[in-house]
Amino acid sequence: MNKTILTAALSLLCMISSLQAAPDKPGPSPKWQPVQVVSLQLKTLRANNPADDDGIATAYRFASPRNRQAVGNLTNFTRMLHGGYPDMLTHVAADIETVRVEADEAVIGATLTLDNDVQHKYLFLLRRNTGDPCDGCWLTDGVIPVERKAPPPLQQI
Repeated sequence: MNKTILTAALSLLCMISSLQAAPDKPGPSPKWQPVQVVSLQLKTLRANNPADDDGIATAYRFASPRNRQAVGNLTNFTRMLHGGYPDMLTHVAADIETVRVEADEAVIGATLTLDNDVQHKYLFLLRRNTGDPCDGCWLTDGVIPVERKAPPPLQQI
């Protein structure tokens, strides 16, 4: 086999194996835009494994230094989600939209739908980070519940 072909084949195999070995739990990166950050957080929270709260840990990596200062460590973040935002762990669908992006601040809306068709709306407040951790990354400063709407009651005919 030609040395060039062998080198190309080995390079391709290395690329494929690195893609397969890539963690399925993303972390902050300057490549993610605000809507993508919120989407990644909600997807990992929905896929959270209750045995080890791995989805929560992934979402916590997207918390800004300001957010971490307010919430505290991962244990506190986990308690907060289970106690105040359990729908983020159990939603079956999420509609995400950009509300506002200006310079280094963003507001992203998310409507979470639960399996009983109840919807909860939130605003995610994001800021582009400067310095550690992850210079240039969009990180979540906070989440504000906007509206909790239940479906209308069924009427008998």
